[in-house]
Amino acid sequence: MSETVSDILIQNSVVVIVFILSLLSIFFLRGKSMGWHNAIVNGLIPFGDVLTRTQFLDGSMKDLWTLFPIFQLPIGGLIPAFIAKSGKLGKGKLKQTGYDIFIIFSILIKYLSSSMSEKYIFPNKLLIRMFGNFSAIYFPIMIRVFSSRCELCEKYKSSKFMVFVKSIGQAGIMQLAITILTYGLPYLPFIGPYFKKLYEMPVVGDTLAFSLFFLPLYTLLNMYNENDLKNYCRNKNDAIIFAVVGFIGMFLSGGISKIIEFSSKQQELE
Repeated sequence: MSETVSDILIQNSVVVIVFILSLLSIFFLRGKSMGWHNAIVNGLIPFGDVLTRTQFLDGSMKDLWTLFPIFQLPIGGLIPAFIAKSGKLGKGKLKQTGYDIFIIFSILIKYLSSSMSEKYIFPNKLLIRMFGNFSAIYFPIMIRVFSSRCELCEKYKSSKFMVFVKSIGQAGIMQLAITILTYGLPYLPFIGPYFKKLYEMPVVGDTLAFSLFFLPLYTLLNMYNENDLKNYCRNKNDAIIFAVVGFIGMFLSGGISKIIEFSSKQQELE
């Protein structure tokens, strides 16, 4: 019993420490130049490589092998962090960080939709969750692309409908990715229990899990779009591809969620 209690305390402590370091990196340790303290902190948090690229390298997309999953995990992230500190990852073309203040609204929308869905049963529960998750994902994308403050594609005189369709599709793809990560990572050896602890936190676990994956994926999306802004704004073929894959992703996301929920209930009955 003592070993079990000890394991639980260690897992909870690791989750809390990593969460605090993540908040420090996102909100307090940004700057024009990257210090060794930035490299160490970003190397010890999930998706630290993505944060490093957007915080100090203007969204550099060079040497994307560092995005391999093992380098997005705590400790493994020290390798790309030290490479970035050495200056070997170059600079990108982002004029602002890949994430912005609007992610706060995304987290709020996610929390409210998750709380509301608990009052219903299938299929309404699933529909509320799907629409809530998609709204939480698309809200900051919509503002970043279309608001008068940003208006990314204004100078390219591109079709707003085409850009709208592309952004909707990208949000759908992101929704599927978040769903896969949320339900898949707890089954991984070694790190799985830590993600599971995060999900099981009362009241806010579901929202924290969403935030953990949404922030780096949203950042990566903006890095991808804004490093080649002309292609993003004018490529109509991309718009069709993103739209088709995105809509499929939205429905697959809902299907996966329902299957996992049903499987969990069956295990509880057994």
